[in-house]
Amino acid sequence: MSQHNHPVQSSTSLRDLVCVMAQRYCLLVLILVITAAIGLLSYEFLGLNQALVAGLLFLCIAFWATSLVPAYWPALGLFAFATATQLAPTQVIFAGFQSSTFWLLFSGMVFGAAINHTGINSRATRLLMLILGNSYQGTIIKIALFAMALAFLIPLASAVSC
Repeated sequence: MSQHNHPVQSSTSLRDLVCVMAQRYCLLVLILVITAAIGLLSYEFLGLNQALVAGLLFLCIAFWATSLVPAYWPALGLFAFATATQLAPTQVIFAGFQSSTFWLLFSGMVFGAAINHTGINSRATRLLMLILGNSYQGTIIKIALFAMALAFLIPLASAVSC
């Protein structure tokens, strides 16, 4: 009996996969058509470089919003295309990397990824649940304690908020 059900399930899942791939392909074509339309429409009113930037920015934002590709691909593509075509001076393109705020956010993302990868977040949550319980009041206290602890671990966070 299970042998007869298996091909039906696999054909159904194959059909679903084909449907999802077709939707993604249609979405990709739509994004590319809209990007071309924005670039051409912008070229009527702006210069070539500005029209390219408008189309490129729409393309990146659309890819980020739809998650058709991993989030870092549009970012890398944006920097690579802007640098290769010299849409702006290199100092302007990479100016954001000179900001201390960028490096603060970047290091926070690295810390967050490391904490999730090592499982420290689960251990800390279990420890706090043992200490403070699983009530509403305990949850509020946990949030307040974590915020105070992070203020000492990341002293710049208190300076930025002021």
